[in-house]
Amino acid sequence: MVKEKAKWLIDDEEFSSPIMSYLWWVTLRLCCLPMYIYQQQVKSSDPWVQFAGIFKDDPLFDEFVEAMAAERRKLDAEMAAYDAANEENQPA
Repeated sequence: MVKEKAKWLIDDEEFSSPIMSYLWWVTLRLCCLPMYIYQQQVKSSDPWVQFAGIFKDDPLFDEFVEAMAAERRKLDAEMAAYDAANEENQPA
């Protein structure tokens, strides 16, 4: 039974033959090229995709986002106060 199964195996010389190299090249090209093309389409569709998830494991990122939001709220309040002061000082 082992001999029957072994007769379908190829030896080292046959494996390194040009036809086997070509067969491996075609197989890899057929399997890997569609994945490569898909990755290129995703990258070209949106340039920000490559940065997606860059801060997912950063423990300081949440603090940074909160600090930025607090600064934005402070600037918004200052602008609202400035606009209100300008409206009061305008002649009728």
